[in-house]
Amino acid sequence: MCHRGTKSFSHQKSRKYFLQGFDKDTIDRVRGWALWKVLITCTDTNEAVAENANHTFNKIITEFDKSYKGENIMNTPAIETERLVLRKFTEDDMEALFLILKDEEVNKFLPWYPIKNLEETKKFYEERYAAKYAEPQAYAYAICLKEDNYPIGYIKVDMEEHHDFGYALRKEFWHKSIVSEAAKAVVEQVKKDGIPYITATHDRNNPRSGHVMEVVGMKYCYTYEEQWQPKDVPVFFRMYQLNFDGNNERVYRKYWNMYENHFIEKLSVE
Repeated sequence: MCHRGTKSFSHQKSRKYFLQGFDKDTIDRVRGWALWKVLITCTDTNEAVAENANHTFNKIITEFDKSYKGENIMNTPAIETERLVLRKFTEDDMEALFLILKDEEVNKFLPWYPIKNLEETKKFYEERYAAKYAEPQAYAYAICLKEDNYPIGYIKVDMEEHHDFGYALRKEFWHKSIVSEAAKAVVEQVKKDGIPYITATHDRNNPRSGHVMEVVGMKYCYTYEEQWQPKDVPVFFRMYQLNFDGNNERVYRKYWNMYENHFIEKLSVE
């Protein structure tokens, strides 16, 4: 049996951090045990205890119902902001996704070459979106304007250890604070869902990307040099991080440890 300390997990936020990393089967077993415990407590002679148990019982049943119906509220839940709809990409979005991925300027600082056709776009979608949507938890959004719900960019937070935060936008929509608006909303979503922190990196030659990171409250931690693939060019990346769980001293050091040439810059305040 796994023990993660003796801290109480009665608070919803604490439970989310505690369950982070457990597989779906384990979480379902925990829910089953909780349901059994609640059923016993529902008959408690103390009215307050019984009422609280009934409330918990109803919440557990609701979650089971969602699971059986194939709903996954932890996978890219739709978000609306003042101007935007953030949602999952679908197979109907291939033309829109192609417009995002084919532009050389948009993809200059991204870890792939511009996409050449719709066939490559569909493969990209299957590997980087459809596969994520099949996971228990993911955040892989299309950025759409409310007026037409047509994807003009994307934004994501990975579920791997780095919780990498990334984004891109068609250049005709640049300089309108669209990515910043989407980024603030997604950061709030992952924070609410119990992700303990996010990291992000940007090429030192792409300071506008760093500005988005700063807008959502991310802090610069260090710089490292990587022979970047698949483009096989040396790149100096700046690593930013934002902690959500109160551990403000935490720094994700994998890149620092992995790459020999690393250092801390004194960044100018613009």
